[in-house]
Amino acid sequence: MSVENIATRYRFQPGELKSRLPASFLSRPRLLHRRPRIVAAQSYSPTIDQSFSGSTYYFTAAGIDAGLFEGAMGFVSPSHWQNAWTNAQGCIWKTGRWLQCRPTSGFKFSRRYLDLAWRRVLPALRGVDIVSNFQMVSPLFCEQRRKLDTGLHFFIDGTLSEYFGTYSAFEAGNVDPQVVVEALEIERLGYHDADTIMAMSKGTAEVLAGDYGVDPGKISVVLPGANLLDCDIPIEPAAPDPDNFVLSFVGIYPMRKGLARLLRAVTLLRAQGRNIKIRIIGSAPDEVIANDAVEFLGRIDKRTDAKRFINATSSAHFGCLLSEAELGGIGLVESVRVGVPAIGTGVGGMKDLLAAFGGVTAPVDLSDAELATLIARFMDEPGRYSVLRANAVANRAKASWTRAAQEIDAVLTGWSRP
Repeated sequence: MSVENIATRYRFQPGELKSRLPASFLSRPRLLHRRPRIVAAQSYSPTIDQSFSGSTYYFTAAGIDAGLFEGAMGFVSPSHWQNAWTNAQGCIWKTGRWLQCRPTSGFKFSRRYLDLAWRRVLPALRGVDIVSNFQMVSPLFCEQRRKLDTGLHFFIDGTLSEYFGTYSAFEAGNVDPQVVVEALEIERLGYHDADTIMAMSKGTAEVLAGDYGVDPGKISVVLPGANLLDCDIPIEPAAPDPDNFVLSFVGIYPMRKGLARLLRAVTLLRAQGRNIKIRIIGSAPDEVIANDAVEFLGRIDKRTDAKRFINATSSAHFGCLLSEAELGGIGLVESVRVGVPAIGTGVGGMKDLLAAFGGVTAPVDLSDAELATLIARFMDEPGRYSVLRANAVANRAKASWTRAAQEIDAVLTGWSRP
């Protein structure tokens, strides 16, 4: 086959695909030398740009711009009757559990829900390679995908066992243990059926091979990127705030992400007469917002107000993520993407991010006074801080989703179809 024939082997027609998907975010029509690649969002996210805390949107956008992906698909339809049908099925499921005197949460992790969501999209997936950003795919999809000649690849920040095991004290503690067991089995079967799996940390790769029994040969590690569009990143990095030593904190789960301990450390430093504050983007309790050490900006939509977000984060001295549990740690990557070094606890996926992009590791069991001392060291030694900032600036491009998409492209290109 000539090079010209190979280049025109696949014709991507987004209009036809869009008409058969409940939700989608697709590239323009194009001729491909490979199979079309579509990123699958979380099956229960109301929109693609809300899936995976926005990461699915930014990852897909970078892949489309680089010519490596053709788009993303969602499962929640704007159609009233389809949503009504899903809600009715959920009510039946919950009623059945209530009659058994069992907790009624967790429908989105059940096979009934997954099969319902994936059944709608199956006809559109013939000849497509799916890259799932969610840990679970429908068993129905796994049973039928080879008849459709559909590839299955995962790109995940962690497994469900890690999620339920580490986040249960914060936002995952109300799911019925029986549902968790069933979900973990569906997850395991999906991994074993998959063609490749890309984990966002070495720790998750080890869990996949060790706890889930996945063939290590089909597991790769691809670090995540920042949830910022490449076109929004200034050519030249900003300088830190000259009037305050600013610690940037981004997150909608502030307590899990260590805001309380960061504020206690900053309070100790301010008691010493130091000019330091925390700039919060996201959510925080009222008593934190009212604290004199806090500059609260609330939530900033990075799709519509990226300049404000970048200005707020790039003028900080550090981006801080002192989480007690964290699978990914996108906030750290966002700091590096705008040239700001990070301070993180190194739990979960943050360990790899700090090692790859540079930054400061604060052990999760560090006392408030020890954390204050660690921060003060960089306030008192500008030369030491300048080295960290220069390193973050040098790693800005590496902290993008474009780099991640390129690494995934290499994995998929090297994958041999049976």
